[in-house]
Amino acid sequence: GDANPQATLGTSTAKKVEAHATLARLATALAAHSLSPLDCFDTFDIDGDGTLTLAELSGGLKWLLSRAPPAQVLALARYLDTNGDNLISRSEFDAALKPIMSRLPSSSSSSSSQALPSGKPTLDLKTFHQSVSPTSESDKDNNKLSQDSIRKVSISIQPFYQFDHVWDSRGCLTQEIFSVWQPVVDMGPLAPKNKLYIPIGFYGSDNLNKPKKSPRPKIIQLEAPGNLFGRSSINDELPILLDVCFPPPIGYHRIFEASGRKNFYVWKPDPPETFIAMGIVATTDDAPPPLETIRCVPKSFTTLSNKAKFMWEPQGSQGSLWRVGRLGLLAVSESKTNPPEQIYDLLPDISISDAIAQIQANQQSSPVVLHGGKSTAF
Repeated sequence: GDANPQATLGTSTAKKVEAHATLARLATALAAHSLSPLDCFDTFDIDGDGTLTLAELSGGLKWLLSRAPPAQVLALARYLDTNGDNLISRSEFDAALKPIMSRLPSSSSSSSSQALPSGKPTLDLKTFHQSVSPTSESDKDNNKLSQDSIRKVSISIQPFYQFDHVWDSRGCLTQEIFSVWQPVVDMGPLAPKNKLYIPIGFYGSDNLNKPKKSPRPKIIQLEAPGNLFGRSSINDELPILLDVCFPPPIGYHRIFEASGRKNFYVWKPDPPETFIAMGIVATTDDAPPPLETIRCVPKSFTTLSNKAKFMWEPQGSQGSLWRVGRLGLLAVSESKTNPPEQIYDLLPDISISDAIAQIQANQQSSPVVLHGGKSTAF
């Protein structure tokens, strides 16, 4: 049945945050693909009966978002099922998503709509029979977003050395050499599992080599306490904290382009409300990059800065590239004589607890109403 608009969520505050983060990711994806909540619902509704089961919701989220851990799907299902009938109706789904999407910047619904994933959603029965049955031990042990986890995870600014080449100025009508680099945050299967690196921008180099020299490029690192091999009881919660505290942008708009051996495009991310996009993204084709190429940071983590150094300007271009802030991120300005108008830097003392507290405060002051209910199946 339809939801009671005054229903309250029968889960912890941490669960509200977890569900809200997944719902925000979903709203962002819908905006990027120019889908309405009801279009999305109908796509997820595999059997066409007008309701979503847990398996349909999980299959749909995995298809659209690529990654949807069972704990996050379960928290979202409980959030959406406002009348406790163990199913999600079209009105429940629409009521939760429509207010969020109405607050997204209009640029996210521009003509640069992203293509949907290939194929169609499929039922995700195996995951939920084995991983999140409400009576199983695995559900009790499944890593959740908890206050204990929030306190244990540290956040720091670290020097960074792993980059992929994106573009360089060879072939341009200019003598100065310049290259652009994307941080590689996936360190492979042997990397410690208790650390996550957060890409918040791209980097530039005044030669053809990876950016190394002073100031060394830096990146945000989340770290859970672990042993010598990086094993930690809360490793699985780090991706949840990443999505909650450092969401991807809701879209992009192009701000710069140049030619050379390859075309070169620079994109400014459009951050969710109360977040800041500190850096830019660069590509060699004119299609907007994937949303999760970059992450946004809580506005409360940032301060305005005047730290900027000119790096490169193509001949005849209406813009220039700069290195800004203490992380050494790449930024765009209108000319080589004027630095970018707004440069954001990270405050020296930031914490996950502060970010969560700010997000919870924003939720309480927000007109968006997200519901939940008690469900024996969810």
